[in-house]
Amino acid sequence: MKTNILKVMSLLILLSYFGCKDCEDIETQLNSKTVELRQAKDSIISLAATLEQCQIIASKEYGTILLNPYKPIQKLIEMTDAEKKTYGKSHFKIESIDFNMFNTEKGEIHLKFPVYNPSGTSMEIMDIINASSEDLNAIVVLVDGFDGEKNRASDATHFIEAKAQIKRIKGLSKAMLADHEQLKVYILHDTAFYSDKLIDGFRACVKSDGAEYEANICRLPPPVLILDINRPREQEGDIIVGG
Repeated sequence: MKTNILKVMSLLILLSYFGCKDCEDIETQLNSKTVELRQAKDSIISLAATLEQCQIIASKEYGTILLNPYKPIQKLIEMTDAEKKTYGKSHFKIESIDFNMFNTEKGEIHLKFPVYNPSGTSMEIMDIINASSEDLNAIVVLVDGFDGEKNRASDATHFIEAKAQIKRIKGLSKAMLADHEQLKVYILHDTAFYSDKLIDGFRACVKSDGAEYEANICRLPPPVLILDINRPREQEGDIIVGG
């Protein structure tokens, strides 16, 4: 009996020892993770402060940075060999692609245009901005994902296909779209940030067209980004129809 009691006591001591050891290991790991979490939070706060300062500086130079961008439902579609022959040199152009139209009853704008999408990247529409004048309907489709000039250097490989909601494009008039049955669409590709001054440039171009829907390219000055880096913007302008 005494021997059995000793065995049980020895077993309890062993369990207690290993149990405490496990607790110490868990506590050490927990403390380590707590430190990592605190460091991560500090890093996020620091990055947020840096971003805020960059926005303030950029706003003084270029205007207010566009906030709350509208990314429509979209997808990348790889071109067939036949489509590559037809559209390979037509980066960002929407003319002759039947998908492009708008329907005010459904409140939708359908967009489809060719892009070069290299492996490991994802070209996408980042925002759609109203650029209409009192006499013309116009939007600017902001595209990003790969440098514009490099994109032009290679044949287009994919289509970006999107369905945008008219009501999500602030200031775009459904009534004027239904009345005119035309919409001027600018496709602008740039890896720079976008600002309200840039969109004002497009609005000035649209206003200069008067009441005529013309598929001209709106020439904007090249952006000055960092130090002396500057380059032309990659952009196209076309007209789509609907009702």
